[in-house]
Amino acid sequence: MSAKPIAFSEESKKAIRDYLVKWEKSVEDAIIHNLSYAGEKCLAAARTSSGYTDQTGNLRSSIGFRLLKDGKLIKESSFEVVKKGDEGAKEGLAKVEKIAANFPRGIVLVFVAGMDYAGYVADTGRDVLDSAALLADKLVPKLLENVRKKINGQ
Repeated sequence: MSAKPIAFSEESKKAIRDYLVKWEKSVEDAIIHNLSYAGEKCLAAARTSSGYTDQTGNLRSSIGFRLLKDGKLIKESSFEVVKKGDEGAKEGLAKVEKIAANFPRGIVLVFVAGMDYAGYVADTGRDVLDSAALLADKLVPKLLENVRKKINGQ
């Protein structure tokens, strides 16, 4: 007995294509929703960190994120000005734009502390983005596991 190919009508092929497109969109939406949630939670952790004394407000004001899909902006945090940190908010936005430009494909969450000296402060052992990174390391896998369960109907 040999296998025989099954011929689908054009209507059936279209129905299958439409279903797969709808399914793919629902998966993307779930991933975007969960990464957006992770971005907000990590942002809150970074902004409320007491790991350093904020003299000007620039460093804390430079912290934020951008969520992209295929290079297009989906969501962006506010680079909320703390104290007199107008420069920090501008630097944070500029840095997130520069980094985000390197990701023209896929769904990407870019998280930054935009001031040039952020790395120096972090290198002295102070928590600039450490708490946010640790939270992301725990939170994102759990959120993506939830997406996987939703896909599998669990």
